[in-house]
Amino acid sequence: MVERIKTQGVNAFITPLGNFTNELVNQLCIATHIERSTTALTHTPTLLRTIRKFVKIPHKLIKNMNYLERDTIATINRAKKILDNDFSKTNIHILIAMWNSLQTAIEDMFVILLGKKCVREDIIEFDIPKRWKRDLVDETEEDNYRFLLSSWRTGGNHIVDYMERKLTCFDMGGEVSEQLTTGLIEMHAIRNCLVHRAGIADKKFTEQAPSLNFSVDQEIFINKQMLTKYYQVAGEYGRLLLSRIIGCKYFIVVPKQ
Repeated sequence: MVERIKTQGVNAFITPLGNFTNELVNQLCIATHIERSTTALTHTPTLLRTIRKFVKIPHKLIKNMNYLERDTIATINRAKKILDNDFSKTNIHILIAMWNSLQTAIEDMFVILLGKKCVREDIIEFDIPKRWKRDLVDETEEDNYRFLLSSWRTGGNHIVDYMERKLTCFDMGGEVSEQLTTGLIEMHAIRNCLVHRAGIADKKFTEQAPSLNFSVDQEIFINKQMLTKYYQVAGEYGRLLLSRIIGCKYFIVVPKQ
């Protein structure tokens, strides 16, 4: 998860998106390390047998090598679920982490912006419950801002529409390409099915992500190609949000000293 932001400064709301970019790279590195380590592990028994065949080894060391071979084979058998469907079991957790990192970065950015009086004054003008308007008159605790954001329903036909409507309230909305929109909708649909339906596709999922060709009640898998695709999708959206910051009215150009 993205670390909670405590950064000070007039443009501190940029920091969560920078942290998100780093987190995204870290998640892909984890996937790569797991794949390489598991692949190397599967070759270890063959390597040990080859060494015993061509190299004269002391009896005591042979005993240790035999133990290592048996232990490695047992570990490989236990790791077979990781290898199934192109490392799907680990890719699933990494995809969920990527989506959560994106959502956390956006929320952290909003929380920092709500710490600005001018932002709160603008948000009060929107159609939100009166009790929230009262709470936003003065600066309040970070948790109160998070509760407001999680309860604030802006409407929308899908997740990208929903996010963009809320971003617009903070003067950071804009156009999202059809291809990127489709990718984000798919990624969100996969994440929801994995978290809320134990990874089993339902009718809503098949409607939201028809191009993935999953059937209702089919178990969802995430191969390396899919993980790479959604890594690129999340990264592209993060870069898009960063590109909008300079046009945001809450972005302050600080003169050089």
